[in-house]
Amino acid sequence: MRLLLVGLALFFLAVSHEVEGGRRRSVPSKEDLELEREVRRLNKPAVKSIKTTNNDIFDCVDINKQPAFDNPLLQNLTVQLAPSGLPKGLGPKPPPPSGSQAWTLSIPDGGCPPGTVPIERTTTSQLKKMKSFFQTQAKNFLPADDATPGYHVAATRMALGSYLGAQASVSIHQEPATDHQNHRAMVWVSGDTDYIQVGWMVNKGVYGDGKTRFFTMWTADNFDTTGCMNTYCPGFVQVNSKIPLSINFDQVSTVNGTQYDYPITIFQDQSTLDWWLIAGPNITAIGYWPKELFPFLKMVAIHVEWGGYLYKDDATSTTAPQMGSGLFPEQGYGKAAYFKQIQIVQGEGGFVDPPADSVNLFSDRPQCYKQVFTRQYPSKYYGAQGGLSLHSEPAANHQSHRAMITVSGGSPDKLNAIQVGWMVNKDAYGDGATRMFVFWTVDNFVNTGCRDLFCPGYVQVDSSVAPGMTFYNLSTVDGPQFDYYFVILQMNATDENWWLMSLGDETRTIGYWPQALFPDMKESFTNLEWGGYVFNDDPKTTTSPQMGSGHFPEEGYGKAAYFRDIKLMRDPQEGFAIVSTEEVSFFTDNPDCYRVGDKADLPGWSGAYNFYYGGPGGNCNR
Repeated sequence: MRLLLVGLALFFLAVSHEVEGGRRRSVPSKEDLELEREVRRLNKPAVKSIKTTNNDIFDCVDINKQPAFDNPLLQNLTVQLAPSGLPKGLGPKPPPPSGSQAWTLSIPDGGCPPGTVPIERTTTSQLKKMKSFFQTQAKNFLPADDATPGYHVAATRMALGSYLGAQASVSIHQEPATDHQNHRAMVWVSGDTDYIQVGWMVNKGVYGDGKTRFFTMWTADNFDTTGCMNTYCPGFVQVNSKIPLSINFDQVSTVNGTQYDYPITIFQDQSTLDWWLIAGPNITAIGYWPKELFPFLKMVAIHVEWGGYLYKDDATSTTAPQMGSGLFPEQGYGKAAYFKQIQIVQGEGGFVDPPADSVNLFSDRPQCYKQVFTRQYPSKYYGAQGGLSLHSEPAANHQSHRAMITVSGGSPDKLNAIQVGWMVNKDAYGDGATRMFVFWTVDNFVNTGCRDLFCPGYVQVDSSVAPGMTFYNLSTVDGPQFDYYFVILQMNATDENWWLMSLGDETRTIGYWPQALFPDMKESFTNLEWGGYVFNDDPKTTTSPQMGSGHFPEEGYGKAAYFRDIKLMRDPQEGFAIVSTEEVSFFTDNPDCYRVGDKADLPGWSGAYNFYYGGPGGNCNR
């Protein structure tokens, strides 16, 4: 195919010159004439033109005369200036974690005047490159190998289903640019051969530079005869006057530096069935793809995906380029690229976290590119605390019961973790007492770490409160409620050991884990959980034990187990802060037996973040 293309190029070059009066004059080819006509159709009369610092030009075009309406399918449509409504869960996000910023895009000079929208000015050369891109790259989404041009992919995919939307905040990166590569990170929804893709792209072959740019792509037939990128063909309807497609991100994430990300939402308006693009930290409507474009997506999407993608067709090199930041996921926040707060819409319930059992991870070349799915919000934390209600749970061999705070960092196979709370474990302690415990590991308990003081690592300093001690004042159903308040933190910038403290009538410093134990938690941790856990490996029974008090969260105070006043530390200079509801996700492996409740008020703790959890257990293996 490559030889054929070269031959055609030489043929056109040969016939596109004539000799007149001893001089050669250029005669445009049929292809060039058609490209010029197409460029004239795309570049509408401008009320105002805005030039960016990167010399990109955006023309402010009458919103009703933008290129989208040259599509015969859209010529009789009236512009929708905003969606008829927003799905539940699409709202202001929590403040970005320390060291990161949600990036805000905008063209200079206050954007376009009212009634107009910014459309990137297109040149014949650029349109030609874009068409070549679609023929060679967008249309042929095939895996690459050392001899064949194609894509490398590291993505998180939902199982096939019915989806009405997807969203995530995508970390922004500058990737090395060459003429034979393009790099993308994007959110993708599709229905059969209908696609919508939104994210950032580095594509020197099209844009002539290595800038990281905001992009969209769509097609209704797998890019056979329909679709394009941004506004290079009629389809996407721009409604925002300040944020155009193709605009570049001026600031990008740096390794061990500030992390920049950009929130992206794609959802179907259930009143019009159009697909809307919402972007940025202020939940801004950018535009939409009318339902008339799509034979399948006008009903529902069946596929949702978030991931990194890069294309390579350099025949002179067998080396695969970097993806994202160029670092593996296990290196964590501040180093690896990420998607955070990924969510989906199914039915009328609004945006929700994807069920873990419906998430599939894919990488075509895991030795070069990987991905990790986690329920935690990617961030840096320096402390966690909370009060755990204390309970006596039925003790049996082959079972254990725990309520605990877990802080962790690193990849799953090399997990660095600290766990603190109370435990009932007859096999471990020889009785059914409710005891304080600690756990730690630096490789997910494969070869390192232990419980309490059964191996070197944890350093005890308090003379009266220690791991393994028994709690004698325990909560009873409809009776007095007792709890114990634990704190895990790094004291300050000069002492980066992980300290264990308790708060109550007096503050006690119980002990610490030396910083040197934890290669991936030397300065902070990235994942945090509060919850109840039961373990059962009794071969004689399929009945699982109770959790907490044995009552469900909805039964409330005096019956259900609880965590009270949970807090975290995002910035050592600012100290502990109440957990935000927007950054919390919930998980239970079997809601028939155990549940976790929403934020709730507890007597004496109104306004704090408290929650109930637990359940009676039973036949949880069905």
